[in-house]
Amino acid sequence: MTNANEKLAALEAALPDLLDGGSWMVEAVETADTLADFEAASQGWAECSAKTIRGTVAGMPFVAWEHVQVRKGDRRRPLAVIDLGDKRVALDDDASFWRV
Repeated sequence: MTNANEKLAALEAALPDLLDGGSWMVEAVETADTLADFEAASQGWAECSAKTIRGTVAGMPFVAWEHVQVRKGDRRRPLAVIDLGDKRVALDDDASFWRV
């Protein structure tokens, strides 16, 4: 997989509940931060599930947490970050339910 469209198509095939025709069905944000950046930052979050989920989906590495709270007062939510190569996408989705 070399281009972004091929990667998104592979993700859609692997996780059809997250993508529909290339459009995200969950809150998603593109970022330049690496998976390692997210793991390092998680140490300073107000709350973070004890277990970090690491894996591969459609040939792309990801890291995820069942729930995080970045700052006190923020909503607790799941977080999954998939590495698309030149960028990452952070998703408001619980990767512990992914069948990968």
